Amino acid sequence: MSTTQKIIIDFYKICNDYREDLNIELRDFGSKNEFMQLWVPSSDLKKSLCNLIDALKETKILGDEVVTLTKSRRDLPKIPFGELVEQGIIPPGAVLTDKKEKFKATVSIDGSLKIKDISGSIHQVGAKVQGLPSCNGWDFWHVKEISSTTLLDDIRGDYRKKKIELN
Repeated sequence: MSTTQKIIIDFYKICNDYREDLNIELRDFGSKNEFMQLWVPSSDLKKSLCNLIDALKETKILGDEVVTLTKSRRDLPKIPFGELVEQGIIPPGAVLTDKKEKFKATVSIDGSLKIKDISGSIHQVGAKVQGLPSCNGWDFWHVKEISSTTLLDDIRGDYRKKKIELN
């Protein structure tokens, strides 16, 4: 059984220590914390925190397996549903369902979905079948396989990861 060590980082205290060390020792720091010599704070909180984590990793205070940073979905490269169809990841004729398999849509060759007389994007069809004004189709639809279903967003994530590794 593996154990996970909880690490608490008081970011604001570290920033204050940095400023104090900077004022006292200038760039030689003299700080008791080796990572302070590597960390460069930024006015951008997100960037500053990433720099801090890098400094902690560099000084072996944190291992790579302890901290992994992931980008928000908005920061990731866009992958349109049609690209998954074009690349054969989700072939035309594949059946998409909701989590409870109440709705079943068929993927068209152009990347649209069809259920009875409803046709449109993964988002449009998801919204229409639920009677909602909008829907995130990536989080609503699942690819139906023989004994299981896989969330469409997970398939997109796997594809994106492989695409990034190739570039």
